[in-house]
Amino acid sequence: MYLNVARDNERTSFLGDAFGRDTAPPATCVKQYETGEEHKSFNPPSHLPSDVIVHPRGLLLADYGVDWRTPPSTMHREKALKDWLVEAVKVIDANPTTGIRIIGYSDCVGKERHNKDLRLGRAKKTLALFAEMLGAGKSWNTLKSKTTTEAAPTGDYIASNDTVEGRAQNRGVLLVSHRVIDMKPTTIKGCVVRPSKVLPLSRLIPNVPFDRSKLPLNYRVNAKDIVGETAADLSKHAHSATIVVELVHAGVVALEIFEAASVLAIAAPVLAAAAGFLALGSGCMQAAEVVAKSWATLGYARGIVVGANGKKIREVKERFGNDCCPKDDFCDNERTAKSNYLMGLLVGYLHGRALCPNQREWFWRDLGKRVGDQSHLGPPSSWSDHDLTLWYAGMAGTFRGAHLE
Repeated sequence: MYLNVARDNERTSFLGDAFGRDTAPPATCVKQYETGEEHKSFNPPSHLPSDVIVHPRGLLLADYGVDWRTPPSTMHREKALKDWLVEAVKVIDANPTTGIRIIGYSDCVGKERHNKDLRLGRAKKTLALFAEMLGAGKSWNTLKSKTTTEAAPTGDYIASNDTVEGRAQNRGVLLVSHRVIDMKPTTIKGCVVRPSKVLPLSRLIPNVPFDRSKLPLNYRVNAKDIVGETAADLSKHAHSATIVVELVHAGVVALEIFEAASVLAIAAPVLAAAAGFLALGSGCMQAAEVVAKSWATLGYARGIVVGANGKKIREVKERFGNDCCPKDDFCDNERTAKSNYLMGLLVGYLHGRALCPNQREWFWRDLGKRVGDQSHLGPPSSWSDHDLTLWYAGMAGTFRGAHLE
């Protein structure tokens, strides 16, 4: 079976993205078919070398008759389709979260209202063909229980409508596998969004039901400034610090906040004493600023993905607490890097932990859209602990590139 995994943190395509990548660009539509084109669409030989095509977006069953819903009469004898069906049943049976979408297509000739009916009809007739090919029994019941039929959106085509062959490809269905992946974090009871400087994502990520059409989210924050300000606030005001008050309102208890700080053992200031840098010259001062920004940003990104996934702070330390830092004998920037990195982990975690359920869904859907195809990872149930750490690191890198200055 032609399986290619992609992750969107909810419903994703194994055979490509039927509503995004690899969509053929719009083309001018012809007003009528060429002489003999319509007749040939009903009679072998086909317009195409094969009516079963391995396409980047799925397995394509093509060249359905013009203005006709039923699959070509020879389709049930196609070995590639038979093999695909056998493998599809095996995969669905072994993976309860896997299903099949049959997406019907049409060329652009004729009125769109009629073509939409054709698209849906082709999908339904193809499911009926599968029932005939598999016969009554366990295999058909397995496939049927996890298969949906639908019409492709208006304007979505497999190929250009400018050629006979392109139109033949468009008159067909696309078989696309999908998997439901539940990455929803633990709900925080009593979650309240309060516009806050120390919790910037509460202002930037929507707290309304998810709407795919609003992706991707376009916002950026300065992690170094946030980390530095939060460190100063905690150091000076402790239990009365602004971030503590805001997090309590967001449903995070103060005890948990200070447990987090103790777990990461943050004792050093975020920036080493300025006097030490002055003694070494302005070059070290500039280097310290670069080091502080880089490591604070890395820590913040890693902390936030763990926090936004509803995990305990100890998971942040266990996965990333020891990933710092390069030795710097000349400017002594190792201490600067480590304090910024650890504080970044803490602040990022607390920011992710404070997101409301709606915001967490937006957060993960946004990252899911950005990472795209990750078939090399396999199903999450098969990941080792090391694989999960790499996944967190990858998602943190995506967040950092998209949303951190």
